[in-house]
Amino acid sequence: MSFHEDKRRARSPLSFSFSPLTTFSVQSKSKITTMVNLTYGALTMVPALLFSVLSLPVKQRNTLQESLLVCCWMLTFTIPIYHAGQQSYIYSVTVAVLCWAIGMKMTVWLFCYSIEDRCQSTFVQTLFSWRSRTTKALPVTTEWQSIPVLPYLTRYFVLNIQLDLLTLVFQVVDHQRPKRVLDQLLHIGNPSYEPTESLFSIALSFGLCALFCLYLQLHMQSTYEGFMLGFASVYQLLPFVEDRLNAYSKTTGTKTKPNHILQIHALKYYLECTVSMQPLFFHPWSATHLRDFWSKRWHTIYNDSFYHVGYRPLQQLVKKYGKKNSLQLHRVIPMFGVFVLSGIMHEYILYCVLGSLHSLHFVGGFQCLFFSLQIIGIVVEDVFISNQKLKGLWALCFMMSVAHFFVVPYLATGYISMERFSFIPLLKRVYLLEGHLL
Repeated sequence: MSFHEDKRRARSPLSFSFSPLTTFSVQSKSKITTMVNLTYGALTMVPALLFSVLSLPVKQRNTLQESLLVCCWMLTFTIPIYHAGQQSYIYSVTVAVLCWAIGMKMTVWLFCYSIEDRCQSTFVQTLFSWRSRTTKALPVTTEWQSIPVLPYLTRYFVLNIQLDLLTLVFQVVDHQRPKRVLDQLLHIGNPSYEPTESLFSIALSFGLCALFCLYLQLHMQSTYEGFMLGFASVYQLLPFVEDRLNAYSKTTGTKTKPNHILQIHALKYYLECTVSMQPLFFHPWSATHLRDFWSKRWHTIYNDSFYHVGYRPLQQLVKKYGKKNSLQLHRVIPMFGVFVLSGIMHEYILYCVLGSLHSLHFVGGFQCLFFSLQIIGIVVEDVFISNQKLKGLWALCFMMSVAHFFVVPYLATGYISMERFSFIPLLKRVYLLEGHLL
């Protein structure tokens, strides 16, 4: 049972019936909780707003400005840590991911951009650019493209149904089994430890880890498709807005302000580029090798930030101080920086969920270990495996062998039971309502 499940069970009013006064008390408590969550969410965004104001371009670096920007940068990461473990799982995860994403953008803008780069791209502009295009850039035209909403709505619906079905599977099976198996595997060679899991149970645990990775992919992918659905819906409204502005200018005899039309066309082009990008998860289970999996197929939204913060600085150091004839050294050390940064990100999110209980739920450090081990897998793949099919097989086997380090912390902290939008309960309510009306 997870930490958040314990808290919910402790508050569960099963031992008495609700009176009107009790109902009013519960409703008041719910409103207070909502207000606290909204206040906390607003508080976490204050450093980003201050950073946006203070990061206005200047001709040369200013010590006072740089110091204030560093303070805002630090507050962005530390506010969720200070309030760690005080909100629900979904709210803590959402705020932690948002603060990490904005904090990474701050890191790139503050420590990696030159004065010339800052003048060309303000901090606010970088918040609207998360991934580089892998295909040819779209031409800038005034023609409206065909971006129907139905395909995005269909994908969003299908992904959530699949997610609901996987949730039902995890409710039936013992999803805490991987935690016990990992504990047993870590005690191999300890004569005083008595094994509790059979070989069949261990094999089943590896299957559950693979199933959770699929669950995690569907969860993040459905969130991404929700954003794409929103973007496509906004795109459908833009021609109507443009027509209304033009009609208003004709009826009043005034010219439509060029800035308004330019802003609409800028938003139009941004949405066209965004929806035409490679998906956030590009068939990850079809990866031909580990490097292909991590660099091109799995959750590519942080690739640009991780390159500037983790890969490029170490690459420059290796070029300056490393051996010039060591190709592996020039490739491995910069990659190590990226994977360590990725491990720190996941540890940060889990700590923001649990707070001081982070180390008590068998989760601390495993994310960093999992991502650090990826370097070993890539080095073995590059040095000893040349056949493309064998590389794909090695990638699958290696990921499965270390999956427990990644999966167990999320299962132990209650990720499966996290609140989220679900279609099955909604469809059930509609069915029951129709039955009641009939």
